[in-house]
Amino acid sequence: MGFKFVAAALAALLALLLALRLDPGVTTAPMQHKLPQDPDGTITKVEGVERITFSVLSHGKRLHCWLFVPPQPLAKPPPAVVAAYGLGVQKDIAMVPLALALAREGFAAVLFDYRHWGVSEGLPRHAAVPQQQVEDLTALLQHLGAPGPLSSKLDSSKMALYGASLGGGVVLAAAAELCRRKDPLSSSIKAVVAAIPFVSGSKTSSKALQERGLLETARVGLAVVQDLVRSVFTAESAVYIPLARSSSSSSSSSSGISAMQLESNEHQIWASRTPLKGQVVDGAWENKLAARSLFWLSRFEVEDLAAEFLEIPTLLIAGSIDTVCPIEAIRDLVSRHQKKQSSSKMVLKEFPLRHFDFLTQQNFPILVSNTVQFIKEQI
Repeated sequence: MGFKFVAAALAALLALLLALRLDPGVTTAPMQHKLPQDPDGTITKVEGVERITFSVLSHGKRLHCWLFVPPQPLAKPPPAVVAAYGLGVQKDIAMVPLALALAREGFAAVLFDYRHWGVSEGLPRHAAVPQQQVEDLTALLQHLGAPGPLSSKLDSSKMALYGASLGGGVVLAAAAELCRRKDPLSSSIKAVVAAIPFVSGSKTSSKALQERGLLETARVGLAVVQDLVRSVFTAESAVYIPLARSSSSSSSSSSGISAMQLESNEHQIWASRTPLKGQVVDGAWENKLAARSLFWLSRFEVEDLAAEFLEIPTLLIAGSIDTVCPIEAIRDLVSRHQKKQSSSKMVLKEFPLRHFDFLTQQNFPILVSNTVQFIKEQI
């Protein structure tokens, strides 16, 4: 009798949660998944650099990948840099300028879309599960390390990882996990560069609570719970909230909740790379994030794993006035790593910039030059 009552009460609660009116700007309309226009083996010239399309399977889902080949003739296969992007974007929004710069410096640059993003497989679209993204990166590294058609295009015994924002946390976690397991693949990774990295879900969530206030946090929390409940019943769709909005905009479209709330000019920098400002990209990108993602992000803790196990030379590039991935958590990681490991090879470089300031024409060379210099020193 008691069990039936509890079950009925839970069912009623779930029904109530699903029936509650969604916040303005929140939707359950499914996002499209458009297939890639360039199948495996496609060779495309991008600003004079050869790009080869290939795919990798990760937990049964096909990941769409690009390899950018150095334009200059080389006597032997070049070292490879595998790059992972941050929350809410995809490889052709976030990473192509970096890949071109790396290729021109003599590296083979590899970009990929995580499951649920870009033109890779996975439903619902735009669901960010950091641990899955770590798995996707690991599957890609294993693919590159195995003999195959790409073996003549890159030296898989000399690889480096680059990640920005959430991608920074993903590369740190993937490298640390390989070290923890003493996976032979870890010896092939000679350097890790994490730019403006997401390293602590709990600390970042705490900072977001201070920024949002209790009322908006409650509204975001309701959307997260509604989406988690929805995920039990369907994998086809989600409760979507906007990825980002401007904190200073008074328009009705910007008055609801969002995953990121940015100052007006920083929002302009973020939006300038996306279809919101007319950029043409692959797939069916929209300014949407499955609300459940915020739950999984809050549980993604890179700090403990990296401080304890990461033994690969690592460069952290951070903004001292970053409100998206706060500098305090990054400093904590470096401090803990240096205390845990007497021969710590983790370096932090700070710049007086906000999160998306690094993407401007003025500041982007900071990422490129520091990344290239550090990787060349290690390989």
